[in-house]
Amino acid sequence: MSKYLSHDKWKCMLHKDKIDVLYSGVPQGFYLLLQSPSCERCSSQGKSTGDCDWHARFDPSLKRVYAVGTYFEGGNSLVNGDILSTHIWRLKFWSSDYAKPLGIGMAIVGKSLYSNLTRCDMIVPVPPFERSKSYDHADELATAVAGLLGIPLKRLLSKTREEKMVKKASVEERWKASENLYVMVGRESESDNKTILLVDDICTSGATLSGCSRALSSQGKAREVYALVAGRRYDERYPIK
Repeated sequence: MSKYLSHDKWKCMLHKDKIDVLYSGVPQGFYLLLQSPSCERCSSQGKSTGDCDWHARFDPSLKRVYAVGTYFEGGNSLVNGDILSTHIWRLKFWSSDYAKPLGIGMAIVGKSLYSNLTRCDMIVPVPPFERSKSYDHADELATAVAGLLGIPLKRLLSKTREEKMVKKASVEERWKASENLYVMVGRESESDNKTILLVDDICTSGATLSGCSRALSSQGKAREVYALVAGRRYDERYPIK
């Protein structure tokens, strides 16, 4: 069990229900881990698995979505000192350097809390929904996580078309935009009968992860697909108290 990991100047340490984050030895805050109740299928916080309706549309091949914690839009948080949403927001819109602490946090979750993820055969980054900057944040995260977990990184997915998602798109709009969007670009033999870990920054509706999983299982013949994200978007229907 790895309680702490480091990458470059960043270091993260697991401490009870949070991951402390340091930069050059200076505390920056912490990543608050998912709190109970939360769905064991899609990591949506605020309700149990039996009461959750988010994962009902998931492709059967997507076995589970794991998350470090809850993502609040705009980089905010309900807990003073929780910088998970801030770092995700900065990764998305500011700098690829934040893939380092987030990747460490994700790797710690994989090693210490959900050790089954360390037995995945490969890590596959989710293709960007739209290219709007010089780097791919999901690929940066996947590279960091793969290196820290010692799992091969394979870029096996691509998109069939360009889509632009508006900031406050509805759940239906997200599922429609993701329909038949992802395809395999690698050889089928690379994923055939393999257990794959998808990596992305956040999970909102699950449409993207479900679409990627479908492509890997139907076209690539993957045995099982799991997903690991830095943050599961906050569902306002189930307030966190």
